[in-house]
Amino acid sequence: MAPGTYTISVNQPGYISSQLTAPPTPTSQLASPTQDVVVVAGGSSQANFQYDVQATYNVTYGPTVSGQTPRLPTALTTTFLNSSGVQKSTSTPAATQFLFPYGEGYSTVAGPYTPSPSTTSGCQSIDPVWWKAGTVLGVPLAAGVRTQTPGVAPGSSGPLNVPMGVVAITWPAGNTATTAQLASTPAPSGTRDPGCFTAPTYTYTFATAPAAGTVSYLAVPFGSYLAYSVVGSTATALTGGTNVTNATHGEVTGNVVTLDPRIPS
Repeated sequence: MAPGTYTISVNQPGYISSQLTAPPTPTSQLASPTQDVVVVAGGSSQANFQYDVQATYNVTYGPTVSGQTPRLPTALTTTFLNSSGVQKSTSTPAATQFLFPYGEGYSTVAGPYTPSPSTTSGCQSIDPVWWKAGTVLGVPLAAGVRTQTPGVAPGSSGPLNVPMGVVAITWPAGNTATTAQLASTPAPSGTRDPGCFTAPTYTYTFATAPAAGTVSYLAVPFGSYLAYSVVGSTATALTGGTNVTNATHGEVTGNVVTLDPRIPS
């Protein structure tokens, strides 16, 4: 080879690399990784790749409640992590993910993940590791932890769960709304919710307006929310404890529903 800089690439259908898209915000592992190497006169250079048959993960979002799979928002960021850091981030829910077959597997976080959120920026609520041990409504709760799903062998498939809370909406009389929204709101005192400062709003759509008294289960990232029914451009607040309850662990304070990832200690 003539002296100079060369780009080395690897490509094989059904394979994936541990190499990520460009930092500082990697969004995916690369199926066709590349490396630049410099060749000098009289010398040699090498490029090393960690490349293997992709693992297939069958993804589920949140727990089944009352035998029903909860409805997902129209847009939902999901981040796949392990001890090497962020491995992939998606903007819409997907039932199948192709990932590098790390033996340790992956954990997941639903919502606008940032590696180092603070008490004034980012969103701590969505990630269980920011929920500290404490007592809420007289119940001692253990510190939150991420769920680590075991690794899948190259070329094999296995499950991967995205932990989320579930809100139950009981639709009021005369409902004509085909859209519901859960809007992030400051955590009520006493819930020990660490807070979300990006204030996302999650939107859920229905083919037809749910009948009065119908219960809809909505999966949402952990945190505190106000619920609304939406007709056109008009959003109407739904009443906590009557129209809005927590179908998983958490509290309802006034109209605010808090989804808590911790379990009793």
